Amino acid sequence: MKHQSIFNLFTAYLIIATLQNIHSQEHYDFKGLVIVQDTVMLPYQLKFSVNKGVISGYSMTDAAGEHETKNSISGLYDEKSDSFSFQENDIEYTKSVISENDFCRINFKGVLKLASKRTKIKGAFVGLYQDGTKCIDGTLNLMKMERILKKVEKITKRISRSVFVDSLTKSKITTEKLLGENEINSLKEGESTSVFWESDKLVMEINDIGVEDDDRISIYVNGVKVLNNFSVKKIKSVVEVDISKKIKNEIIIKAENQGTIGINSVRVRLVDLKKQIDLNTKLNTNQETRILIHRR
Repeated sequence: MKHQSIFNLFTAYLIIATLQNIHSQEHYDFKGLVIVQDTVMLPYQLKFSVNKGVISGYSMTDAAGEHETKNSISGLYDEKSDSFSFQENDIEYTKSVISENDFCRINFKGVLKLASKRTKIKGAFVGLYQDGTKCIDGTLNLMKMERILKKVEKITKRISRSVFVDSLTKSKITTEKLLGENEINSLKEGESTSVFWESDKLVMEINDIGVEDDDRISIYVNGVKVLNNFSVKKIKSVVEVDISKKIKNEIIIKAENQGTIGINSVRVRLVDLKKQIDLNTKLNTNQETRILIHRR
């Protein structure tokens, strides 16, 4: 009984400690623009958590654009002085054609009152290549997503009340569409999405998005067909892929049809022991998209 009491106390301590740790983590979402050389402006998003002053999360550059890139980030935040800093680290995936070594990574330091709803991440950043040498500097101008959502909601309300906008157009306008959230991580026809991988194995988890509507796909890995006219289900199907450093690892996903509801939309999750990357197909019949796996 004594051992059981000690075990129960220890279990309770672990639960309380875990809950306190979860509670101590604050999550933030900022969105806006990255501006380079005062002329080039790209959509930019930061999603991160702060745990005991340590920042972790990711950045998204040019979401839904031809150079869409997702980077892991790390940094530090001091609640007393409001000092805030982060740097982009490893690239998870990119639709840009340049190599990983040619990417200019953002390194930012500034003052940020995270508790304020009206706070912004605004100011100059230093651009550094992977080896630490200088590249192009620029500026960030981001605000909290909750503030952006309020602004977008005001816009949609104005549109819905306007007598100058027809009813069909009004029905198509939603907060989600104005923000473009559904376009992030999408695999479109003719695109090549580069993913950077450290393991010699890759697991592809495939399942239908939303309602199961008989979306059918074929998948080729390095020229070999591994799935043929496969009907994607809500339950995940798994394909294992060997990743080599010696060859270009290419995965081609072909839409064999469009199912019964809209376009061919399949979630493709790439998984290893350290991370997972979610990508979604947006394809019409006979269209193809490519995923290039670069082994680090």
